[in-house]
Amino acid sequence: MRLSEKWNPEPDLMVIKPEHYNRIMETRIQGPADLVIEILSPTTRELDLTKKLPHFRQAGVEEVWIIAPENQEFIIYWEKEEKKWSKENADTYIESRILADLKFKPIWIWERKKYPSSKVIEEII
Repeated sequence: MRLSEKWNPEPDLMVIKPEHYNRIMETRIQGPADLVIEILSPTTRELDLTKKLPHFRQAGVEEVWIIAPENQEFIIYWEKEEKKWSKENADTYIESRILADLKFKPIWIWERKKYPSSKVIEEII
């Protein structure tokens, strides 16, 4: 994803909405993705939070997810607000504004034995 002449970050995951497919070039995305997901690790945490996150927001990424497995947190950043899910509210839905039909509970990820895929699918449907 090329956000400036000198900066081409590579998020862990990104989503481009169909109306922005014109940003997809042969070897990169020209301009911001609509949704970026970064999964923090001890080796990338500082880079992801202090360099990438502010640049993503400044460049116009509409929705940025930060997933922190070590402390079981999800944080979603939109243009003017953010929302955080931690252990205390992990049983409440995360809903994307970019992917309208995507909703899930963080607890489904953190407690896989308690929430096998079949149980999660049952709850979604």
